[in-house]
Amino acid sequence: KRKEEEKSTANSQAESSEPKLADEWKDLDSDRALSGYRLTAERRPDHWMSDEEMRYMKPLIAKYRDDYTKMFRDIKLNSLQKTRTWIENKAIQYSLFTANQTAKA
Repeated sequence: KRKEEEKSTANSQAESSEPKLADEWKDLDSDRALSGYRLTAERRPDHWMSDEEMRYMKPLIAKYRDDYTKMFRDIKLNSLQKTRTWIENKAIQYSLFTANQTAKA
């Protein structure tokens, strides 16, 4: 009996310590409230890239165009040691994203 009482009090304490959303966030869905209005996968435009990825890929594409092996081997521009496959995927995504942005402008 005593162990059951200890478990129930521990569970009630754990439940009360969980963070709750503030009253002003009640009207928003929890994903939007907790993410700080960041873009989620559902709200992102097609071929979306982060600013960091754009800054990383821009000099590589400017120098090597579509030679992904040379991009992979360039230790100065590929300082984070990204793989050839990652670079290829991001280069394709970069070209689609920039084409989409210029089409909208």
